[in-house]
Amino acid sequence: MELKYYLVFKELNSNNGPMNKVSTSVYLFMFLSHAVWTQCCFGQHNTSDSLFYRFRKDIQTEQAENHGKIVLDVDTRESYYLLLQNCATDFLLKYVDDSSPVVRVEIFAGLVLKGAEENLISRILNKHSNDTAKFTISSGDVAINWSGRDYMQMIVNRKDDIKLTEKEINARVEKIRDEKNKVLAGIRHGIVAKGTLLLADSLNCPIKHAKIRSFTITVREKTFASSNVFTKEIKRQLGRLRSGDRFLIDNIIVEGEDKTTRLLVPVLLKIE
Repeated sequence: MELKYYLVFKELNSNNGPMNKVSTSVYLFMFLSHAVWTQCCFGQHNTSDSLFYRFRKDIQTEQAENHGKIVLDVDTRESYYLLLQNCATDFLLKYVDDSSPVVRVEIFAGLVLKGAEENLISRILNKHSNDTAKFTISSGDVAINWSGRDYMQMIVNRKDDIKLTEKEINARVEKIRDEKNKVLAGIRHGIVAKGTLLLADSLNCPIKHAKIRSFTITVREKTFASSNVFTKEIKRQLGRLRSGDRFLIDNIIVEGEDKTTRLLVPVLLKIE
């Protein structure tokens, strides 16, 4: 399409006369408008694909870290609702047949959440009537085994209770982001890159209007206490960790504005 406009523009521009100059301006405007439209569409499509692949990678990471189970942690929930927030129904449709059973059923659930037409939902459900691929979703101590078909049917049965408006999806994204406040930058699914870790000089406080007073960190069976400072010795020990090694941040004491203190839950992290 762009090539056609360019060739016409070039041909007209080679002729003389006021009428041709007017035509040239019109075609130039058409060409530029189409180019801008194409770039906008490409950008939107590229962003949507990126959001989908982030969600898909989060599912794969969860299964790898949890012996095949899905826990839908805060990182996965964030990428999922960002996908729903930014992608239209037509875009989600192309991934409802994804090779991963977890991904395809959650995309199907997203279509229901966003209020896709009932005849569309029925067609997808019928298409997957023989989807017996198994997966496990775990919450706390409870793990439920599902087939793709049964999970989709469960979603349809609950459609009136789980539908969300655009405003409600936006609110969920904001709520999840509040939950994501973490003691160290760069943590995802309990995994942190060693380079990112070594750049940290202290812990971040996940509670607003509060500060971390102290913590202990255990690295390779050696425990160090600190007043929220990564000392040279702590960094030296962290620098020795290899990919797959774990370390524990515990006894995290937080002080609020009213000077009261509380203990945060321990944080077990793995080197990427």
